[in-house]
Amino acid sequence: MEHWERKTRILTQVLIFSGAVNIGLLSTFFYFVLKDKQIVPLEKMEPKVVKKEITKQELFSLYSSMSFRELLTLLINKEHIEDGYLKRDLALGFLTQYHHFDLIKAIGNRAIQKRKISFGKEKDSGSLIIFAGLLDEDYEAVLRYAYTEKWPYTAEGIFSLIQKSTKPRDPTLEQAFFLTSEFQNIQSLFGLEIQNEVLLDLLSEGKWEVITSFFTASKEKELMLEEKRRSFLHKYLDQNSSMAAKLFLQTDFLYVLKKFDDQQILSLLNLLQEKNEPVQQLCLELIKSPRSDVVWKKSAEKLFVFAKEPFPEKYNQEDVVAHFFPKMKGSKKSTPLKDIAWGKEHPNHSLYLVKDGDSLWKIARAHKIEMDEIIRVNDLKNDKIRPGKKILLPKKKTKTH
Repeated sequence: MEHWERKTRILTQVLIFSGAVNIGLLSTFFYFVLKDKQIVPLEKMEPKVVKKEITKQELFSLYSSMSFRELLTLLINKEHIEDGYLKRDLALGFLTQYHHFDLIKAIGNRAIQKRKISFGKEKDSGSLIIFAGLLDEDYEAVLRYAYTEKWPYTAEGIFSLIQKSTKPRDPTLEQAFFLTSEFQNIQSLFGLEIQNEVLLDLLSEGKWEVITSFFTASKEKELMLEEKRRSFLHKYLDQNSSMAAKLFLQTDFLYVLKKFDDQQILSLLNLLQEKNEPVQQLCLELIKSPRSDVVWKKSAEKLFVFAKEPFPEKYNQEDVVAHFFPKMKGSKKSTPLKDIAWGKEHPNHSLYLVKDGDSLWKIARAHKIEMDEIIRVNDLKNDKIRPGKKILLPKKKTKTH
C-alpha cells in the first residue's frame, strides 16, 4: 500500500511539472510572436473615420462666401477638382465674377479662353465662368497685380465701390474711375464745362446698367452730341436723379423750358430743392408761360419759398405774375413769353460783347430783357454763348411827353 501511494505522489509531481513547462513554453511563444504589436484595450479603441469627399456644390458655396483677400490666397492651390481644373482656377473665377477683378489688366490684353461650368441641383443650380489654359506665370502675374495695384478692379467694380463710399471719397478711387473708358465717354457728352466730380455725383445716383446700356444703344443710332447728352440725362431723370435735373438746367436751360412736357417739368421741380439762380429763373419763366395750372402753382410755390414769403391763401395767377413782375400787371396769361415783354417787332437794338462768366440769363436779367427775346433777335438756336461773341440787345423805349 505504501508502495502505490509513493508512485501516485511521484506521478502527480511529474504532471504538475509537465504542466508548468507547457505553460512556460506557451508564454514564451506568445511573447516572441506578439512582442512588436501594440495591444489596444477595447475601451480605448476609436472607430475608424472615413473622410468624406467635398462635393462641387459645397466647394462653390464655400468659395462664394470668401472675401477678395481670402480668394487670393487660394490662387496657389493646385489641388485638382474635376475636368482638369484646379482649386486656383475656381478661385480666379469667383474673383472676376463676384469681386470684379480686372483679369485683362493683370495678364495683358490677350485672348482668354472662357468656359462655363455649372453646379448645384436643378432648382438651386448656378454657373461660373472660369479660364482655361492659364499657366503658372499667369497666376504669378495675377497675384502681383492684385497685391501691388490699389484698385485692381474693373470699371464696374470701381463704380460699385464709389456708390458704397461716403463723401469725401478717396481721391485715388475717384481718379481710378476717371481713367476708365466708360467715364471718358460720358465726359465727352459734356466737354470741359462740367467738373469730373459733378459727373461722378450724377453717375452715382444711377445704376451701372444705365451707363453700359446707353452707350450700346447710342452706337446703334447716329445722334448728334447734344441729342446724346439729352437722352443720357433723361435716363437719370427717370431714376429721380437730382443731379440730372441740375445739369439739365445748367447745360440746356431753353430746352427744358420749351421742350419738357408738364409732367417732366413737375418732376424736375420736385428734384430741384436748392435755391439758386437757374431754378429761380426757370420758375419765373414758367409762371409767364402758357403752361397748365398745376405747373403755374408749383412754380409759384417755389418762388414764394425763395422769397421767404407766405403763399397766398387764395391762389390767383394774374396776381402772382403781377407780384413777381409788377410791370406785367394786366397781361393775359395765355400771351407768349416774348410778346409779353417786347412785342413782335423792335428794330432798335444795342450791341453787347459777351464776357467771361456771362450767360444768356444773366445778361437778360441785368438789362431787364426777356431771354427769349434775345434769342429771337439774334436768331440763336439755343442759350449757349461764348466770350467774345457780339449780340444784339433790344433797347428800352423812352417815354415822350
